Amino acid sequence: MRQPDNQKWEQSMPKPEVATTSQPGPAPHLARDPGEPRRLTGASASLRRLAVSPCERFLASGAVNGEIRLWEIETGQCRRILTGHTSPVEALAFGDLGIRLASASRDGTIRIWSYRMGRCTYVLQGHPFPIPALAISADGERIASGDRDGTIKTWRIHPPKVQSILKGSKGGIAGLAFTPDGTGLSSADCSGSFTKWDLRTKQPEHTCEAHHGPVTAWAASADRQKIATGGQDGTVRIWDVLQCRCVQTIHLGKRPVLALTLNDEPSLLGMADGRGHAQVLPLPHQAGREPLAVKVPPDRKDGGAGAVLFGSGRCFAVAGPDRAVRIWQF
Repeated sequence: MRQPDNQKWEQSMPKPEVATTSQPGPAPHLARDPGEPRRLTGASASLRRLAVSPCERFLASGAVNGEIRLWEIETGQCRRILTGHTSPVEALAFGDLGIRLASASRDGTIRIWSYRMGRCTYVLQGHPFPIPALAISADGERIASGDRDGTIKTWRIHPPKVQSILKGSKGGIAGLAFTPDGTGLSSADCSGSFTKWDLRTKQPEHTCEAHHGPVTAWAASADRQKIATGGQDGTVRIWDVLQCRCVQTIHLGKRPVLALTLNDEPSLLGMADGRGHAQVLPLPHQAGREPLAVKVPPDRKDGGAGAVLFGSGRCFAVAGPDRAVRIWQF
């Protein structure tokens, strides 16, 4: 750890098939035609990760060259370019208090940014492998990181210090989220497992099979009570964090899910598969109810994608391999 110096996209969208363990309630209405998206352009490399600030004024995008850009949503202008990572950005997370942005990369480092000032305040080092998963606690004082070897670490941010090391995952970590009270941590890995950890004992409380094959996408709701996991098997599962159980399964066909995002009120799920398809579904999703579907450039080289819902669920942004962020309003 150290402190630094300073075409044609005409494929048909598969209709989701749904299984649920509870009776679906009323779902919010989605406009059928979101129209043409706004495009935020100027990035220097393909974009693969997105995050929105708590005030919903800024979007952060992470690129394959390690560059992070901070976009002002209202004007579409790039306000900051954050550099320091030497490999693709694998994860981005804003703190709830809107003070910090955290990023993780294939270079094995985590960077903590004072994004309004445009500077890196800390570099956290200690993972010998790429870091595809990252989470910030509700109080903004702790970070959880997971690497490709299956090791999870929790860190105190200020001053930077490793608090715990969690081992036992059977594959690389694909997603992380602190529980609402901060005493636990949820994770998913590339073996297809979903695990809830007790940070006091540093042991797993519960582990179950989430997907038949690797977990490829992950999203936690803002209140940390709901998690979505997407798999290479083409399914999305919605999890109740407190009860540690799957409450709904959505079948999307044979396309691996590469990006997920959740909105609390109204309850919406956004997703992208990296092959030219993105959609927004109301939750709980009812069989036969059409999603809001949009086309995005397919990414057949790097396999990265980013998606985020914001603006009370009325804006859906997707990052693409053509170095642009597209924003639909519906």
